[in-house]
Amino acid sequence: LPISQVFPASVYRSMLVSSLAEGYFKAGQFRELAGFLGQQSLKNTDPALLHSFAQQMTDEERGVSQTDWIAGRAIAALQQRAPPKGNTTEQSALLRTYQSTLAHAFTLQKRTGPALTLYKQAIDGIEPDNTNPRTSERLWQCAIQASRADSVLPYIESVVKAGQVTPRLRSSLRDWQAKKLGGVAQAETYLRELEVNYRAYRRADLTETFVNQPAPGFTLTTLDGSKVSLATLRGKVIVLDFWATWCGPCIASFPAMRQARDHFKNDPNVLFLFVNTREGGPVSRVRSFIAEQPYTGVVPLDLNQKVSDSYGVQGLPTKVFIDPKGRVRYRSLGYSGNAEATAEELILVIEALK
Repeated sequence: LPISQVFPASVYRSMLVSSLAEGYFKAGQFRELAGFLGQQSLKNTDPALLHSFAQQMTDEERGVSQTDWIAGRAIAALQQRAPPKGNTTEQSALLRTYQSTLAHAFTLQKRTGPALTLYKQAIDGIEPDNTNPRTSERLWQCAIQASRADSVLPYIESVVKAGQVTPRLRSSLRDWQAKKLGGVAQAETYLRELEVNYRAYRRADLTETFVNQPAPGFTLTTLDGSKVSLATLRGKVIVLDFWATWCGPCIASFPAMRQARDHFKNDPNVLFLFVNTREGGPVSRVRSFIAEQPYTGVVPLDLNQKVSDSYGVQGLPTKVFIDPKGRVRYRSLGYSGNAEATAEELILVIEALK
């Protein structure tokens, strides 16, 4: 029965609806959840809660057959509510987010026509700088599935120009254009032309934080037994990534480092050194750890911490960028948790130093 009938005079009806809905959701009873919500009045339904259900279900691709109904119900509940203090801008932003979730639910059900219509409503009138990269990525994938990529290409190009893209969207657009332009090299040129102003702006922004200090010299033995010396690397951009196997953020940042390293894999004037330091354990632990990693890189061993101390390393991970003249120009401490943003920062700094 509707909660409003069971407790007609209660001021807690909305809370009861939400509590029972959460119970169905946590139990994975999505069909029962939709049935229960369908009995309730929209005014007793929390649109944010329903949207959170639909968003998690689409992200995890669970309860796919109910996701569109729940997302649609969230939109209906939102539209019935008056904007808080007349804030129509906030209400409009929420509606766009809800529409994007419903569009993704349609895509998961291979209903690409309705999905594209909703996506276009969600992005209509938004400035490229304010777009959601994840929504743009999903829109593009939906358009490809519908064989209508050309219909959204101008929008996708606008967000690329604004730098509001995910790595997956960028690579997908590159692959799509490679077929049209005659190869990956041509597609990369096309993307670089779109990104030129944004990347110049970001590089200029980063260079304002550059330092200019002499890089302390060092000679270290690498994990494979060879020697690496700063004195022999003059003319290259060097990235020192100070890390240890016990450092969780260090390990979490490795995918971003791999993205940046792979970006310059054909450039002999860029070198990444994964400097193991402050390990506090045997070298065998480092060797075992590296053997399990999906990359091969140069791993110098700073066994006595002299190099990390000379570079003023206060915590791990710390990344130090050395320019071709042997000067420290940029430092980064810690890890934000965002691999894509970190990789972009690394790449832009290296490009500026080159």
